[in-house]
Amino acid sequence: MEKPTHQKEGPQFSRDISQMTFKRKDVLKLHGLAHTNERAFSCNICHQSFKWKSTLKLHELIHTDKKPFSCIICHKTFKWKYSLKLHGSTHTDEKLFPCDICHQSFKQKQYLICHTRIHTGEKPFSCDICQRSFSEKTGLNAHKIIHSRERTYSCHICHQTFNRKSSLKKHGSSHLEKKPFSCVLCNKSFTSKSSLKHHRHTHTEQKPFSCMICKKTFAHRSNLKRHHIIHTNEHPYSCFICQKAFRQKFGLMRHIRTHSKYRIFSCTKCPETFSTRAEISGHHKVHSTRRSYCCSICQKVFMKRNQLDCHIRIHTGEKPFSCPVCQKKFTHKGGMKSHHKLIHTARESSKYSCVECGKQFITKSCLDSHMRSHTGEKPFPCDICQQSFSHRSNMVRHKRIHTEERPILCSICQKTFKTRSHLNAHIRTHTGEKPFSCSFCQKAFSNKKTLKRHMSEHSTGKESL
Repeated sequence: MEKPTHQKEGPQFSRDISQMTFKRKDVLKLHGLAHTNERAFSCNICHQSFKWKSTLKLHELIHTDKKPFSCIICHKTFKWKYSLKLHGSTHTDEKLFPCDICHQSFKQKQYLICHTRIHTGEKPFSCDICQRSFSEKTGLNAHKIIHSRERTYSCHICHQTFNRKSSLKKHGSSHLEKKPFSCVLCNKSFTSKSSLKHHRHTHTEQKPFSCMICKKTFAHRSNLKRHHIIHTNEHPYSCFICQKAFRQKFGLMRHIRTHSKYRIFSCTKCPETFSTRAEISGHHKVHSTRRSYCCSICQKVFMKRNQLDCHIRIHTGEKPFSCPVCQKKFTHKGGMKSHHKLIHTARESSKYSCVECGKQFITKSCLDSHMRSHTGEKPFPCDICQQSFSHRSNMVRHKRIHTEERPILCSICQKTFKTRSHLNAHIRTHTGEKPFSCSFCQKAFSNKKTLKRHMSEHSTGKESL
């Protein structure tokens, strides 16, 4: 015969909405708030309201410097207990949560949940303004700042403003001469540990981030995220002026500059106006009291020595980067890489074809640029005379007519020129090279213009006969 247990069966309180049962009436009452919009507890400082008193107490710590939870190993302090719990895993190499799909392991379950969304494509966090979805809440919070023009965080050195405290903190390191994080392989120094970690990949062939669709690998997670958009055909960045959408943020920023009359960002220290926030941020550095590097030829100012070194090559014509295939030389490493990819990559990798002439291109941007030769579109207007151009580089060269800027320097006689082609023609006066020959008398000339003038003499002579 079974002995009766002495456990007392108390009254059961239930809620009709969720059918959950509780042993205490006050717990049922608290649970009931989850099914209502009632927020009875309000913060006295920022007036944000909460459903539960415990949540309010946790929130109030934001407005104080109190960090009551301390790590017993490194003594780092935290405002919330769960932050301390998350931090605790940094002191152990144990990774208890493996991904069932790619077998990558994580220290915390939350990291695994976020990682799994890369495979499933799930994006549970949606912006209530533009309906764009995100796989992580932090991504949504960062995105929401786009819809707000408030920049409440200001740098006390250069007065540049930021939407987020983290952005201000990251910017602050640019004013520090001290760079405490050094690479043990090349001795290059960095202001933050994350920058050093990012840099280390340049010394290895390791590419730990793999695309689940095409298996292409990347050294950095951010590069994988950018690449993934190719497969989804997502265009999350839209122009606030004409609503044209782009896959990448830099594509949108480049496009916005075509709307040259929309120079909505004004400098508070001078009359200059700009089309994009990135441009005005770069301009603010001119007014900064921080040490700057000035070009001795054109007086253009740069905040970093390597930027000045790259710029100087425009004047000197130095091209230290050679293509390993055809030996063509370039001023910048990026230019050499772009050339190698566009010219020497296998023909089958040319994914984009022109519907007019059938010519193939590796990137969509190259196809878009080519299409202007068929459509006659000229989206880059000069903001001085309104003359339009099909390519931005042509517009930049044209503007030198108005500014009298002559950034191209002859390394032999120090004479300056507005364009590289003018310099090349001038160089022949030093070398004696005459590559243009008359088809009638074989007389040679150093430039095409002189040859044309000479050819007209032959045609005039024929007419007189």
